Amino acid sequence: MPTKRQRAFLGDRPLTDAWVNDLEPAPDGLRADLAAASHDAHLDAFHGWVNVLERYLSGDLP
Repeated sequence: MPTKRQRAFLGDRPLTDAWVNDLEPAPDGLRADLAAASHDAHLDAFHGWVNVLERYLSGDLP
């Protein structure tokens, strides 16, 4: 669960509540590592990011 400071940053809206409630803890906080991707993976590793997103949405990734 986010800290009070993180929650204040995220805001108090229904969409935020749904997003926070869907968070799952993971040992390293990542579901997939993308080679040569920064925190803007959707920009600098677009095709790999789309592949991981499609796999996640289809249920192939936890």
